[in-house]
Amino acid sequence: MNILVTGGTGFIGSHLCETLLARNHQVTLLVKPNDDNRWIDSLPLSRIIADITDKSALPAAVKDVDYVFHLAAVLSANDPQEYYRVNVDGTRNLLKACLESPRPPQRFLLVSSVAAMGPSGKHNTYSEDTPCRPISDYGKSKWQAEQELHHLNGILPWTIVRLPLVYGPRSKGGLYSLVRLVNRGIKLLVGNGQTNVAYVTDIVDGLIAAIESPNTVGQTYLLGEKHPYSMKEVTDAMARAMNKRAITIWLPLQILYLVSPFSELVGRLRHRVPLIRFRNIAYLKHRYWRVDTSKAERDLGYISRVPLQEGLARTARWYTDQHLL
Repeated sequence: MNILVTGGTGFIGSHLCETLLARNHQVTLLVKPNDDNRWIDSLPLSRIIADITDKSALPAAVKDVDYVFHLAAVLSANDPQEYYRVNVDGTRNLLKACLESPRPPQRFLLVSSVAAMGPSGKHNTYSEDTPCRPISDYGKSKWQAEQELHHLNGILPWTIVRLPLVYGPRSKGGLYSLVRLVNRGIKLLVGNGQTNVAYVTDIVDGLIAAIESPNTVGQTYLLGEKHPYSMKEVTDAMARAMNKRAITIWLPLQILYLVSPFSELVGRLRHRVPLIRFRNIAYLKHRYWRVDTSKAERDLGYISRVPLQEGLARTARWYTDQHLL
């Protein structure tokens, strides 16, 4: 297959590109100007240097493409409108280019997020059929991007995959800050809560299974480990994986809100990912993000093969090898 990947220079996208190439697919990557290409520099793929918001560049990107994996998105922005400009308008631009292509793609897969659904609350577990109530601009923009596909009315075959908290080598977000703290002997906890997680290679396998199956057209899927974890379970697993003795510190959200600007300033000055980010605190405020992945298991044969303990051990070794701890 001839495959187009957007967002392929990033954490999940670079792993996806490696797997697609290993399966002998031809891969074209839409690369944003000035993107960090370190993870894909050595890969034998074609590149088109263009922004997803550049309408004039997209027809060439989708020409003669069989599948489109659309991962490109803004995850964090100072200006809320940036989420909608890239995540919504960019998706609309790419879909328009696909529809106007002389040979439209056989399938368009949008990588979305559980943030499009909103927090589940303490006593609920969300499924694909749960009404979406996103609470952040990022979540709202991903939900609106999903609606762009629903508006197609079957003109272009599509599939949506919503991801939970994904971790693994190359990630500079998600669990990275917690891993750094555990490495320093601190297990930082903010209240109670639960969330599903997923190791990056399991996510890649799920994305490929979703786009290849003829039964997934017009469907939405949730991926990740079946079992939702509390942050205490996650940090305890980190300490075991890293063979670290760490003390547990429970902090109220108010203190994190006060500390986060200083942490982000230090991160900018040191050119490193800050230990505490304001946007991550907003996520912790709504502590329960539990989802049901049984539909993916039923339709795709999706199985989370890398359990949390093993995945964290692999991830911690990679951070150590890269001198990121």
